[in-house]
Amino acid sequence: MRDLPLKKPISVSPNTSLQDALQLIHDKKVGSVLVVDEGGGIVGILTRYDVLSRVTLAQVPLTTPIELVMSRSVKTLSIDDTAETAGLTMSRYHIRHLPVLRGKELVGIISERDLFSLQRLSLNNISSAIRSAEDVDTLKDCASNIRKFARNLLGQGVQARQLTALISHLNDVLTAQLITLFAKQHHLNLESFAWISLGSEGRSEQTIATDQDNALIYMDSETSKKSHYLAFAKDVNQALDACGYPLCKGNIMASNPELCISQQEWLERFARWIEQGNPEDLLNASIFFDFRALAGNESLLEPLREYVVKRAEATPRFIKLLVENSLQWKVPFNWFGSLETKDLDGKQIIDIKLQGTAIVVDCARIYSLANGISAVNTRERLAAIGRALNLDEA
Repeated sequence: MRDLPLKKPISVSPNTSLQDALQLIHDKKVGSVLVVDEGGGIVGILTRYDVLSRVTLAQVPLTTPIELVMSRSVKTLSIDDTAETAGLTMSRYHIRHLPVLRGKELVGIISERDLFSLQRLSLNNISSAIRSAEDVDTLKDCASNIRKFARNLLGQGVQARQLTALISHLNDVLTAQLITLFAKQHHLNLESFAWISLGSEGRSEQTIATDQDNALIYMDSETSKKSHYLAFAKDVNQALDACGYPLCKGNIMASNPELCISQQEWLERFARWIEQGNPEDLLNASIFFDFRALAGNESLLEPLREYVVKRAEATPRFIKLLVENSLQWKVPFNWFGSLETKDLDGKQIIDIKLQGTAIVVDCARIYSLANGISAVNTRERLAAIGRALNLDEA
């Protein structure tokens, strides 16, 4: 529940007249009103559905205190419950509204209609809307729906692995649509280039809040059109930013002239990193070894993938440098096995990314490159490494 956009509950005291309570429901355009005691405890609820049978047909005077017609023994949810739990509770007890508590504190209310709206934001509906979009403004709305959808899934208790896969897929669909729209505007043939996803985007491990990491590869015969590709890439990067995917502070984007190059230039770049790279070069380049084609001519990346898989495994010096760079990441434990935290505004924190997931991602990348594994996704890499090393599944 904590990750869903809960509505603020409307509440009244037990002696409030039906006239005042119903007027409040009408004015606030809500489906129910909670009845609370002086201590803020919930003692009852009256919904729009109750009014017909309990007030109108029963001809109860509007001066009657609400406590005489309200439903008692109100069912509630914890802030830690999922949307699935909410749906099951409503079905089991034939109710349409559930107050949400944090401990004993009333923090929101969720209705049957709210749950239906969660279902409206489905994977297929959002994907279809993205693919039919013809302008950036429409795609901005789609991007907003992606984030709402992700938060809804989080609130329903969907596992992180499934969630990141769904977010990455929808982000891919949206980015591909932008690429298609702007390629048409710039008169570029999608068969002549490919948009490259890097880092978490390349690994299909994106979260709700993620910035851009991308590049562009084009056919060697298109070298004279580099300025056209740069203008196109700039438009795509700016449009992604408008859709809520921030520009990369490190300028790891296709609009960077250093990252908008031909197939041969990319091959030479990877050859330098693997054959001649120094520690600093590889520290900055590690993100490029998590690459995949997102849109355009995917076959342009096949020679790069083949080269990286073959040469990385055959170049111990390269693997050694990657290992040495990875040693900069320190797990947040002290000598006694306790968490070692940092102080931030009086709160003790750890950096889950730098001191947690980054270490796992680095290890998976290094072992996969050292064993000639072409997988890019961390989970797939770890599974492939296990098979390559004949490790038993945990």
